[in-house]
Amino acid sequence: MNHSASLRAALGEVPVVVRESVALAPLTHVRIGGPSAFFVEALTLDGAAATVRTCRELDVPLHVLGGGSNLLVADGGVEGVVMTLSRLDSLVRDGTAIAAGAGVSLASLMRGTREIGLAGLEVLCGVPAVVGGAVAMNAVTRGGSTFDVLASVTIVDDTGEIRVLERGDLTPGYRDGGLGDFIVLERSSSCTKTTRRASMPASPIRCAAAMRPSPCLAAASGACSRTPTAPPPDSSSRPPAAS
Repeated sequence: MNHSASLRAALGEVPVVVRESVALAPLTHVRIGGPSAFFVEALTLDGAAATVRTCRELDVPLHVLGGGSNLLVADGGVEGVVMTLSRLDSLVRDGTAIAAGAGVSLASLMRGTREIGLAGLEVLCGVPAVVGGAVAMNAVTRGGSTFDVLASVTIVDDTGEIRVLERGDLTPGYRDGGLGDFIVLERSSSCTKTTRRASMPASPIRCAAAMRPSPCLAAASGACSRTPTAPPPDSSSRPPAAS
């Protein structure tokens, strides 16, 4: 079967962009790996759902690409379809609730909420992920987890149906959102109102500083740490020099 022609025909009227032999290395943090056979950019939630249905109907393997921070791509590339949700990057506020598309980076989400005086998401400071990946893997830090202020999540299931799951419908585990094969399209968070900028709690302020570019985070995948520098010896405890 000519998958290229079939995919293009099936997705021709759908809000997606389809390309072939797209290099994946530049889309990962470690910058290695081969190309994808087919690369689909979903422009809307319906576009993502239609891609799932099409791959299911044509029996084409489907892989979802998030922020690329915990991903190693084989040198031989990836068969089937690699779908990116990076274009699902909207941020919509309704009172203290904020809905973020799967392609929004956590850093952008936290900066956006801080700008409008909303707190709660700063516990995820320093996680190099996008919203979709963070929910799927239940990203955690010492301060809390992705699900702490999550109100609902919009997903597309393995049949291509878009559904909204409330927080009570979800049973996340440690570093596992418990979503199985569901693909996260959007999350809604219940934040708390706080004063803006300088008068905000210390944790969001530290978070804003931590989100500045770091050579370690820019070049690494996963976690990294700084080796502490030993303090200089206390000169007062040294024995007197021989005369």
